Amino acid sequence: MREIKTRIDDVLEFIQDRKATTFNEVSVETGLDKHTVEKFVDLLSTSGLVKVKYNLLGPRIYIGEETSMNE
Repeated sequence: MREIKTRIDDVLEFIQDRKATTFNEVSVETGLDKHTVEKFVDLLSTSGLVKVKYNLLGPRIYIGEETSMNE
């Protein structure tokens, strides 16, 4: 059976690989505009697959426990 891969899968995979990232990094890496990335991340967050933390430097997207952006 063929696997069907969507753009939201690309977003999730990138976040999983990075562990912690920003909306801008996801946008650049996946080639999606920031508005689309925000919609996808909102869906993934609502589903409990990713978490978003807002701070003074801007929102961070991460999976699992919050990690440093430099890891």
